[in-house]
Amino acid sequence: MRSLRNACFLWSVERAIHLLAGLGADTAPDHRTHVLLPGSPNRGIFGGDGAYGEAKAAFDAIATKWEHESGWPTRTTIAHPLIGWVRGTRSCGGNDVLVPAAQAAGVHVYTTEEIAGELARLLTHEVREQAAQAPVHADLTGGLADAGLDLPALARQAREQAAASAQGSRRTGTGKRSRTAQPGSSFAGCTDQWDTPRAKLRDQIVIVGTGEWHLGFGTYPRRGRIWSGTLI
Repeated sequence: MRSLRNACFLWSVERAIHLLAGLGADTAPDHRTHVLLPGSPNRGIFGGDGAYGEAKAAFDAIATKWEHESGWPTRTTIAHPLIGWVRGTRSCGGNDVLVPAAQAAGVHVYTTEEIAGELARLLTHEVREQAAQAPVHADLTGGLADAGLDLPALARQAREQAAASAQGSRRTGTGKRSRTAQPGSSFAGCTDQWDTPRAKLRDQIVIVGTGEWHLGFGTYPRRGRIWSGTLI
């Protein structure tokens, strides 16, 4: 099952690149589809995230193949950032309690606003021109790969501290029920209220694909909402 999920994750991305590269081939022969290929230094260091590490390693190969294959590279450009720890993403919100330990080890933990700005800079005209010669690589790891963190151990420690705190709260009668995901879990319980979108349909962007499980939304400057849902 794991190998099947890994294949779906990877092949869906490769197929999307191939199909998008062919768009406009007859009407805009000089146009290139710019691909932001999100890489990661995570090769299993978080644990419990399925085929994530294997698929991200395979993304490195896609960027490498761009320089050694024919056909699709002539119609595409690639920006390949290696993205480190981003807090507050909901999909990995259970790890947010480990952020202080990561920062103490010298890891720069990005906010969603920070990483959005870094990724947006990889979509500029200048970067696209540079990527026409070779894939543009960007180190946004924040030192995560070299920090030597034992994340499963940190998660166990955080769970033990949370359990001890909860037990103490029950004894004093001050405890409250929490909907927060456990440290190290791959998905944090979403507490957002899903109201009816107020933006006009033409101002909404819906992104649906096959990949790691994620469901979320974000504000798209001046143009309403982005809704995304990917399922592996």
